[in-house]
Amino acid sequence: QIEMRMNMWLAGQEDMLEVFRKGEDPYCHAATQHFGYLCEKKTHPNERQFGKMLELALGFAMGHVKFRANAALGFMGCPPTQLSVDEAKEAVTGYRSNKDSVKAMWDYHQRMLGPMTSDRCATQYKCIEFVKHAIVLPNGMKLQYPSLRCVEGEWICGIGKRIKRVYGGILDENVVQALARIVVFYQMLEIDRTEGIHVVSSTHDEVIALVRKAEARAALNHMVEVMSVSPDWAPDLPLNAEGGFAREYSK
Repeated sequence: QIEMRMNMWLAGQEDMLEVFRKGEDPYCHAATQHFGYLCEKKTHPNERQFGKMLELALGFAMGHVKFRANAALGFMGCPPTQLSVDEAKEAVTGYRSNKDSVKAMWDYHQRMLGPMTSDRCATQYKCIEFVKHAIVLPNGMKLQYPSLRCVEGEWICGIGKRIKRVYGGILDENVVQALARIVVFYQMLEIDRTEGIHVVSSTHDEVIALVRKAEARAALNHMVEVMSVSPDWAPDLPLNAEGGFAREYSK
């Protein structure tokens, strides 16, 4: 849940941050908000899956048309779900009404597009800095938006034929995914420095390591511990991890 945790932290969505701090299930929390009755993982698996889809799909300003299409295809491991236009609209409206701070973060990024066209732009927000045509990340790397400009009321960036539309939600997504990548990357380095643990692969927020069978339990405990430590630039970011071990790769 690294992306969701990072998105809620960046926006300061305190109710969701408290869910993470307490070790509660964020997807059950989302389902409960949506359906209006208490949803728990064991007794309401379908509702929880819908809550998962809400949180993973709508965190970066996705509209109801795209949400409905993604739901029908099956989003991020969720089963295909057929929604009417009204149901999709209700889901999007409900999510946004429960995520005031997240919605405000989209708006903040939208407002920063104008200043990012200026040579004098140097605006700090938490661990990132907005400068001309770029956002500087805490490790010094940059998200770059070359030739950022507004054309006929729409913000675009890019050179030549590689032109992309830019808006608050996509900037938020770019920042959150970049920060999530930094967190997991440095966790991987820390784990790989540990004697007897060799990182061999990673998928999204997952770290895969090779260890001796007799040391598997201790290695897993160490990896979970490392992946639960917040970075210096986000000390109040609630992180957690879980995992397992086997002779072969498996979930």
